[in-house]
Amino acid sequence: MTAFINYRTVPDNVTIATLYAERKERINIPSHQRERVWSPEDKKLFIDTILRGYPVVSPIFYRDTDGKCYIQEGQQRLTTIIDFLDDQFPTITEISLHNEDPQWLITIHPNKTFSQLPVDLQRRFKQTPIVMLEITPKPLPSDIGVIYRRLNRQTPLTIGEELKTYSSETNTFAKEKLQHHYFFKQVYKTPIIRGQHLYMSLSCIAMEMIGIPVRLRKDNITRIAVGNYDEKLTEDFKNRILKRFDGMANIYVGSNMSAPTDILPMYQAVVILERNGYDLVASDQGALAPWFNQVKRFAQSDATWGFSKMRYSTWQVTFWERWERELFKVKGLKRTQESIAYARTLPQLSWTLASEERFLEDLLQDEERRLREDEHIR
Repeated sequence: MTAFINYRTVPDNVTIATLYAERKERINIPSHQRERVWSPEDKKLFIDTILRGYPVVSPIFYRDTDGKCYIQEGQQRLTTIIDFLDDQFPTITEISLHNEDPQWLITIHPNKTFSQLPVDLQRRFKQTPIVMLEITPKPLPSDIGVIYRRLNRQTPLTIGEELKTYSSETNTFAKEKLQHHYFFKQVYKTPIIRGQHLYMSLSCIAMEMIGIPVRLRKDNITRIAVGNYDEKLTEDFKNRILKRFDGMANIYVGSNMSAPTDILPMYQAVVILERNGYDLVASDQGALAPWFNQVKRFAQSDATWGFSKMRYSTWQVTFWERWERELFKVKGLKRTQESIAYARTLPQLSWTLASEERFLEDLLQDEERRLREDEHIR
C-alpha cells in the first residue's frame, strides 16, 4: 500500500453534447470495472430522469498521462447516455413508467428514440450539463482499485426506504400512527431501521384497502404509498386498523416475531378473528403466541414453504386452508356483545373456509344469547 496521498475531486462541467463529441477521450472504462449491468428499463428510466430535468449523480474519473479520462464511478449512466444518442433504445413507455414509479402518470414522448424526439427536446437534452468530478492528482495504481471498491460499497435503498419518499395521506397515516405503534415495541422489539416498520404498516393497509387475499409485492404496496387508494382512508378505516394493531399488541405478546413478513399471517389472523366476533384487546395477553410460534416452526422446517411466500395471494389461501381451524382452537380468546355486533359490520372474507362462514351467524347468535343469560344471572 502506498503512503497517504491527499486526493481531491475537481468539478469538470460539460454538456451532454460535448460528452458525446469527445466520448473517446472522456469515457474510457478501466479493466476493474464491472460489466454493463443496467436493464433496458433502468436505462429508459435514467433518460427520463434527464428529460425531466432532475439532478443526476456526478460521474467520477481520473485523467491518465495520455489525457484520456477513465471512469471510476458512473459507467452505467454515461454509456446509457451515449447509447440513447445512438438510437439504441427508446424512451420509457407509460406502462413501464407507472410500474417503476406510480407517482408519474404522464410520460415524455413515450417509446421514441432520440432521433424521433422533437427537435427542441433533442436540443435541450444535448445541452443538459453533466458535472464530472476529476480525482486529482491521478491515483497511484495501488489506490485505483481501493477507490473503486469504496465508491461502490454503498447499499441500495430497501423497499421500506423507497416507500418513505412518497407523499400521500395514506403514507402520512402509516408514518405517524402505525410505524410507531406500540405493537412494534411490544412484539417485534426491533429498532426502526431501513424502513422496515413502514413497509409492514403499509402491507397491513394494503390488505385492508385492496382486500384479502392480496398480492403483497412492491408494486401494490407502492401504489398504496403514493396515494392511489387515499379515498378509502376514512376515519372509520383509520379507527379499524388502529384497533387491529391494538389487538395484535395484546394477543401476540411472547411471539417469536423476527422478520417483516411475519406480520402478514399475524394481521390476517386478527382480521379473521374480528370477523368471527372476537375482542382481541379483551382477550388474554399473549393468547395467540403459542399458535403463531407453532406456525412459525412449521414454516421454518419446511424448505418449500415460508412466511415470505405469504406475499402471494395463492399462498395466503393455502396457508389458511391449513391453519384456520387451528386458530379457532386457541384458548384465551374472548367475545363480547360489542365485538359480536362489530363483527356484523365487517366485510366478509373471500377465502374464509365455507364451514366457518356458514356457521358464523349461528355462532354469533348463540354467543349473544349466552352473554345475555350471563348478564341476567348476575
